[in-house]
Amino acid sequence: ILSFLCWREGMSDRWDAGSRRGGVAVELAERSGSRAALAASLGRLAWSELFPGGMQMIERAEELERSLAEQLPWALSPSFVHGMFLFALDRLDEARRQFEDVYERAVAVGDWFRSIYLAWLAEIELRAGNWEKAREHTRGTRELGQADLTIGEAWGAASSALVEAHLGNEEDAVRAGERASRLARADGFHL
Repeated sequence: ILSFLCWREGMSDRWDAGSRRGGVAVELAERSGSRAALAASLGRLAWSELFPGGMQMIERAEELERSLAEQLPWALSPSFVHGMFLFALDRLDEARRQFEDVYERAVAVGDWFRSIYLAWLAEIELRAGNWEKAREHTRGTRELGQADLTIGEAWGAASSALVEAHLGNEEDAVRAGERASRLARADGFHL
């Protein structure tokens, strides 16, 4: 519960509260002996703090995750957080490989949050200057958005707005941005 609250506080732009909850979650997970709980808690704590030592924490969490028999859900996945770290550090080739890997694993298990991975891939391609590839990924997020996952739809619409703006399609960018804002606000998703 604390690990989830760590993530949710960050999504609501309350990073300090998220970090505090994440620290307690890691402590409890270590005491419990659960590798899955520890992997998720370490990943979320690293995400909520985004500090230089966080890369070591996320690598430890990802190693734990890979040792598990089952894949963690996207919101718990240290692999997802690792991809975000790589993107933030502008290590685009590594971030692309990371998100392609988590996307493929999500497809294999039917994880309906995979639209979020496509949105991240769109942003990676956008930053890399591959705008048409970015647009292709945003189209994929719209197709997957039919699963009625508000956060996924909001994330996909926000990525679409960025891509369309870069391509000079002002009306499409504004329409996608307004949709992203409407969906995000309705779900309390401020990030």
